[in-house]
Amino acid sequence: MLGPMTHVLLGALVIIVALSPTAQSDEFDGAREAQYEIYRVVNVRGLDMLNVRAGPQETARKIGELSFNARDIFGLGRCTPEWCLVSYGDEVIGWVSRRYIATDNGYDGATYSVVGLSKYDILTIRDKPSSVAEKIGAIPPFEITVEALGGCVRDWCPVGYRSMEGWVHRKHLAVWLPAEAGGEQRIGGF
Repeated sequence: MLGPMTHVLLGALVIIVALSPTAQSDEFDGAREAQYEIYRVVNVRGLDMLNVRAGPQETARKIGELSFNARDIFGLGRCTPEWCLVSYGDEVIGWVSRRYIATDNGYDGATYSVVGLSKYDILTIRDKPSSVAEKIGAIPPFEITVEALGGCVRDWCPVGYRSMEGWVHRKHLAVWLPAEAGGEQRIGGF
């Protein structure tokens, strides 16, 4: 006959086995060990968010989200052909679609494309991150060569376009990676 302490120990053993990665084969089915990498979000419009899910499938419960220009997303070394397990900041740990992340090599080569404008509109460049700041230039719709100059401040992102440097509203930006950098070349939005 088993005593109360034996039941506690057996219960703890069952919990440990249930939480081990090999016991969670449903969640990790098809996942393979991958290099730990730092990622950034790509192919997401300026006001949209990338969903973080509890498992590596589109139907898994949404547990968080990352902004369109999130950087320093830490890959936890487990990926399937379509999903990667990541952490971001102190709180978000979950699975994101590989279609929307790319290895983050700093801001070098990061380019925005202009989205969400009609062919008759322009994207105003301002000298400060504010809608009342001075207008210093404009970017035509569907432009794909807007240089990312750093991290965004609230809804405003620093950009370089031709010989101008200033701030534009993020709702009209999408991160664009050239095909040779592993991205998809898309014109006119994502």
